Amino acid sequence: MKEPLLKLLLFTGSLFISLAALECGARFLPDLTRSQELDLAMRRQQLDPNTSGNQCKLSQAKAPIQIASLGGSAVLGHPMGPDAAFSKHLDGLLNERFPGKFQVHNLGALSKDSFYLKYCADEIIRHGSLDYIIIYAGHNDFINLGSRYPDRIIFLKKHPALTRALLYVHKHSALLRWLTDTGHEKHFQMNYESFQRTKQTIIRQFGANLDDIYQQAQKNKVTLIVSTLVSNIYERPPFDSVVGPEAVSAAHHFQEAKALYAAGKFNSALAEFKLARDLDTRSWRAPSEFNQFIRDFARERPNILLLDFEKILENSNPQHFQGCNYFGDRNYCDHMHPNSLVHKLIADSLYKIIIRNETLRAPK
Repeated sequence: MKEPLLKLLLFTGSLFISLAALECGARFLPDLTRSQELDLAMRRQQLDPNTSGNQCKLSQAKAPIQIASLGGSAVLGHPMGPDAAFSKHLDGLLNERFPGKFQVHNLGALSKDSFYLKYCADEIIRHGSLDYIIIYAGHNDFINLGSRYPDRIIFLKKHPALTRALLYVHKHSALLRWLTDTGHEKHFQMNYESFQRTKQTIIRQFGANLDDIYQQAQKNKVTLIVSTLVSNIYERPPFDSVVGPEAVSAAHHFQEAKALYAAGKFNSALAEFKLARDLDTRSWRAPSEFNQFIRDFARERPNILLLDFEKILENSNPQHFQGCNYFGDRNYCDHMHPNSLVHKLIADSLYKIIIRNETLRAPK
């Protein structure tokens, strides 16, 4: 055997044996695999848009006007359950006034972002007879894509087959899980400029996915309703702070907001609470720029309805900001999942929008 070929075979064999030894060694480190088990499940949910199976299927049509609500866990009604979700209340309101005329489907799914919404909207529009699609979503885009490198995650989400292959290899290799550990739960720092770029990248991708849904809805004469988002800005301080352009951190804005609120300066306090949320680098809450994007998106396109629920909630009781009174109860306080009171307010607001639109569409 020629010497170069022999060297190549020896090198390849040594490399294989070394990797096998490292893999065996990694499997004897229980903390390594156990600690990443949840992270792997989360990656599968976050990266693959098609992992929710039957969640994206309409139940049998029982009324002439069909409505589907799409979003993440907030739409699903988490943590209370689907019976507390706004879709359930909306179905009751509509059928109380027009018995048997409306049917509202809840297609909320845990941890899902706008990539899943695009996939799901395409499925239900192609295989169902829909009149309305309600979109209340965006928080999960900042959770799933929020990192120093959102473009990398977006690339994987755009190529689900590649992602599934990588996840399969990742699942079966303790060594690879160690080598590719992203430190998902570890503290990382971003400066203001990179943080702003990340936010804009996420909003831009959300807009592209939402526009795909809008175009598909337009072709099939489905009316799209988009909503601004709400979150607990009063009783949920920032997880991590980034220093803003005026050298003021998210934590400082939050403390300033609390002081202004205590002094009865409610409008100024609201502005500071929002700044605190918007400068939180690990926030699970969509920032102010996102809600403004939703308003602009709806205003710039025909045949789309806007529910500006952020404004509605702010105006409902200016002296009681969006805290645990809207995102919890006596037993828990959440960061962005509405409680039953807020779900009923969303349902009431959607009811008015749909009835007004049906009145306008009715033949004269």
